[in-house]
Amino acid sequence: MKYLMLLVMPGLLFAQNQRVNRIIEYEPDGTDQVHQFEKLLGPSNVGFFAEPTLKLINIWGQSKESVDEAEQLIRRYYKPKPAVPAVIRDRNVEITLHIMLGKSGSAEPSDAPPVLNAVVAQLNLKTAV
Repeated sequence: MKYLMLLVMPGLLFAQNQRVNRIIEYEPDGTDQVHQFEKLLGPSNVGFFAEPTLKLINIWGQSKESVDEAEQLIRRYYKPKPAVPAVIRDRNVEITLHIMLGKSGSAEPSDAPPVLNAVVAQLNLKTAV
């Protein structure tokens, strides 16, 4: 009888310490929002660990029902904040370059745009001197 108890007792102790584990995926948002669930799940004897690098949450408890309730709570109330897009400024720049070639004593009409008439007149004055 003593030998039978020695064989059965460890099995009974092991059966009492078994726990239910569940791993679920989540999308980390860079805040500690998901860690607030630890405080909520503490009184219900459900353990909780979030790993943002792997994007996984490990939930464990003594019964399948408590783990199911914890998972439903997280899935229902955890809403990751949307990522803030980086402000991208429009940096397209258009550069227009006008090259003017002048000849002294030339009587040809100018092909310069009307905006540059003042510059052409100034160059004509300098070449005339």
